[in-house]
Amino acid sequence: MEAAAPGDVLVFRYAPDTPASHCAILSGPSHMVHAMQGRAVCESAVIPWWRRRIAGVFAFPDT
Repeated sequence: MEAAAPGDVLVFRYAPDTPASHCAILSGPSHMVHAMQGRAVCESAVIPWWRRRIAGVFAFPDT
């Protein structure tokens, strides 16, 4: 995540060896915007619990 920039998409897996099933948009160096099932969209800190579950980081190409 060190190379991630605001606007990048973070993809998470909740357990090792399982498919990625959650995503968020990085909104700042240490915050993301996401929504969990049954909850409103929110901005959250990318705490160590989330960092350990990052499966990938994707940037949209410049247009």
